[in-house]
Amino acid sequence: MDKDSLLKLLTLQEKEERVLKLLREKEKILEEINTFEKNLEDVNSKINDINKQKESIEHQIENFIKSIENYEQMLNKISKSLKTAKNKELYKNILREKSKTENAIINTRNLLKQAYTQLNNLEHSKEMKELMSRQKFILEELNNLKEDLENMEISISKAQKDLEEYRASLDKSLVDFYEDVKNRVIPVFVPIDKKACSYCGTILPLDFYNRLIQNNIYTFMCPNCQRIIYKHFDIIK
Repeated sequence: MDKDSLLKLLTLQEKEERVLKLLREKEKILEEINTFEKNLEDVNSKINDINKQKESIEHQIENFIKSIENYEQMLNKISKSLKTAKNKELYKNILREKSKTENAIINTRNLLKQAYTQLNNLEHSKEMKELMSRQKFILEELNNLKEDLENMEISISKAQKDLEEYRASLDKSLVDFYEDVKNRVIPVFVPIDKKACSYCGTILPLDFYNRLIQNNIYTFMCPNCQRIIYKHFDIIK
């Protein structure tokens, strides 16, 4: 293979590797997005559990407030009944009812106070703060990753277009040769490295190595891995 053909095919390989590299990076981004979305789902589930507890307590608070209002209305009626009691026994009974209602109000107010404390503890708990902070972090990371993914898609599209345009500019016979070798091994071309194939490490026969170094030939097929070896520092300048 002459030097010009080698350079063209090396460029083709580099452009293909560029596309593959971008596609691998895209896969990594998608994997990260998937991981963060699962983490977000877990965090949201825990936040929802706490919010359900808060809703339950808020419902209790509403019921306690209504109960206190009802007890106070009853107490008002009982107080009026005391003024119209016709005998001592009835008066005592009304007093006992008044005392029970007053105690019910006190007890319900205590329960209301406890409920407000529970609600406040949930809203300001260390766990809730950590979950909210974690949720914010994950959402920010997801937003950044989705932006990266969008930019990656643009880069991939450009690289694929560049590859196809370059491939179309080459002689068909040259591309066919490259594709034929690529069907057997990838990558097709690898540089020489200390008298050996840089891919599999096979030491080259001395005669071929000397000819590569002296530029009597530009390429040599590795007898082990069948990749095409070239002298990197003379070809790539």
